[in-house]
Amino acid sequence: MRIGILTHPLGHNYGGILQAYALKSELEHKGHQAILIDRREEEPKYKLVIKRILRVLRIPKFYSYYKTNKQLLSFVRKNFKKTRPAYNNNDVKKEINRLKLDLIIIGSDQVWRSDFCLKYGYDYWGDIQIGNGYPRLCSYAASLAHEEWTYSKEQTERIKTLAGKFCEISVREKNAIKQLKDNIGIEAKWLIDPTLLHNSCFYDKITAGRIVEKPYIFVYWLGERSLILPTIKQYSEKYEIVELNLRDLNKKESIGEWLSYIKYADKIITDSFHGIVFSIIFKKQFIAHKNLSGGYSRISSLFDQLDIKEKLEKPEIDLDYDVLELRIRNLQKEADNYLNKCIN
Repeated sequence: MRIGILTHPLGHNYGGILQAYALKSELEHKGHQAILIDRREEEPKYKLVIKRILRVLRIPKFYSYYKTNKQLLSFVRKNFKKTRPAYNNNDVKKEINRLKLDLIIIGSDQVWRSDFCLKYGYDYWGDIQIGNGYPRLCSYAASLAHEEWTYSKEQTERIKTLAGKFCEISVREKNAIKQLKDNIGIEAKWLIDPTLLHNSCFYDKITAGRIVEKPYIFVYWLGERSLILPTIKQYSEKYEIVELNLRDLNKKESIGEWLSYIKYADKIITDSFHGIVFSIIFKKQFIAHKNLSGGYSRISSLFDQLDIKEKLEKPEIDLDYDVLELRIRNLQKEADNYLNKCIN
């Protein structure tokens, strides 16, 4: 089967890239061809041509993104089969028809976050069928991002019509189940993020060797550094501190290096959902912080899903990974059954 994946544009976010990589790898393991739908924001063609020329000329304003994210973009190019760039709804449908895609999986990540997805019309809510139920649609661990429904009445009615055409719907956060039920009358399943479909052995294949020889604490943050600074200071006298963040405009480390910093750390301090997820995958102890710019609800939902809610009140307690591994295996079976149902 030829399966399209519609998720966030990939290139600047470690977790975003790895969740798509994990999902496409799982589909390939099942014997299917996975193709990333390269959905981009619509712009007049002349602007696209001008920007392309300015990038080639390495004008800083237009080249800085590619310079900063060079290694991440390289990983995407090497590891994903992609459609041609699709700048509008019609382009997406042309690519679906050209490639004869049988199924489109929407997700994971925050694909149903209103301020993101509405920039692309209603494509992320399934307005990409060509006709007669083709291609089939499902979501995998899609996230609404917000704790409250953020769509207008008119938008909700449109979404309700489109969502009714999905063969299956699953979400990443528990509160999204209630939001979908209350606002569009849809029953959704609660599934793990696709990165958790695989264990550490799977990621070892793309993880770089140890980078820091001394014992160290890996700090990875998305929100406000000031909130995690007191925790950093607790460990700074005994450990070397290795720190990364997505706000840095300098050249980003590769996917393999980012994974290596987690795998070999003595402890992780993070406010990132996927920073926590990969700490768990590599069975590392971590301290989770709130990110006031958004994202803590997905962390609390993850802790609920993994039955480690005590980490919310006592961030510094250590996890029993023998117990947690059994829980993850059961959640992986649920996800596997769901994907098989979508595919078959």
